[in-house]
Amino acid sequence: MRVNSVEMTAGAFVVATGGFFSLGALGYNLGTAARMGPGYFPLLTGILTLLIGVAICCQSLFIARDSRAAHWRPLIFIVLAIGLFGLTVERLGLIPSSFLVVMTSSAGSADVVLGSTLALACVVSLCAWLIFGIGLNLPLPAFAGL
Repeated sequence: MRVNSVEMTAGAFVVATGGFFSLGALGYNLGTAARMGPGYFPLLTGILTLLIGVAICCQSLFIARDSRAAHWRPLIFIVLAIGLFGLTVERLGLIPSSFLVVMTSSAGSADVVLGSTLALACVVSLCAWLIFGIGLNLPLPAFAGL
């Protein structure tokens, strides 16, 4: 039996994520299926995510595939971009934060074309503001602190 380390790592990450959200949901009132409390849906989603991670881990044990090295650079830059958004959305606003997310996450790729990435960042920022700021009327300013 040959373990595919990339799939096992991905499965373990999904299991950890599902477990994290499941444990966090236990701190809230669960309610019942008919009258769901605030912790019901996160618990259910966390358990399903955990089970999907277990399935990925099991699949890596029984299905032989060519093992390849994990690519850490994209993962690091995507996680960094998500954290950056969380830290800047209230201070800078939705449009600049969305712009930073696209620019930061694109740095994880070796094939970045600056002009295309700038255009994508502008379009994503505008769409995020139109959808969340205008369409859903979320209380996120387009620009803050300027």
